[in-house]
Amino acid sequence: MSENVEQEARQLGWVPQEEFRGEATRWVDAQTFLDRGHTVMPILKATNRRLEGEVERLRGETAKLQQLFTASQESISELQKVHMDNTKAAVERAKREVLSQLKQAKEDGNIEAEVTLTDQLSDIKDQQRALDAAATQAAEQQRQASQQQQQQQALDPEFQAWVSENKWFGQDNRKTLRAMGIAQELRADPEFDGLQGRAFFDKVLSVMEERTGGGAPSTSKVGSGRPSGGGGSGGGKKGYNDLDADAKAACDRQAKKLVGEGRAFKDTAAWRQYYADMVFGEQA
Repeated sequence: MSENVEQEARQLGWVPQEEFRGEATRWVDAQTFLDRGHTVMPILKATNRRLEGEVERLRGETAKLQQLFTASQESISELQKVHMDNTKAAVERAKREVLSQLKQAKEDGNIEAEVTLTDQLSDIKDQQRALDAAATQAAEQQRQASQQQQQQQALDPEFQAWVSENKWFGQDNRKTLRAMGIAQELRADPEFDGLQGRAFFDKVLSVMEERTGGGAPSTSKVGSGRPSGGGGSGGGKKGYNDLDADAKAACDRQAKKLVGEGRAFKDTAAWRQYYADMVFGEQA
């Protein structure tokens, strides 16, 4: 047998019979070893390439899902903050108005009005303290829930299986956000501490169906058929153009976390109209 044949076979893992440590019946000569290798190796290489491609595809899908999850979590948190800030601003306006009226009552010597307005001012200050406490608690709950969900869902094969059965997740922004919000509620509720894995994800879906009467709606007021966010008072409904400069700046700043794929609003116009409705008290 040619030395070149044996040398080539050795490079591929073949050894002479006297060095072979396996079952004697499994040993073959160098030429047979090479012939088999030349037949099998192309098949193995093709299989490996196919499997590597599949792995890369799955990695891409997982990364995309994680991006959507992160975007939706950020969007939920930002929307909660927007509503909290709007409520705080309304309370602050009420406080300034009462202080102005109280000043006038003192100048007029109207004791009865002064007493009434002092009580109102005290109530407003209590509301402000309650809002501050609620904001702090909500932020901490959001942080804990987000961390817990990310840790579980990033590696949980049951979550991946659930997503494959619920194709809307990560595709329909409103449904996805609704699911994320419900998941956070359940995580914060001690009643569901023992609910894990597929049972937890199915519970989220069940709550969605209960609240929407048969399934999460694919449309809602957010991003629905409302007038464009650039609308003004011409049609009787106030819009983005009716906001003052500070409100417009806040709206545009918050849009970075609320508009886009996987987030609460599909485009800037929908977010601007939603924001204007909130500021002008037109949210249902």
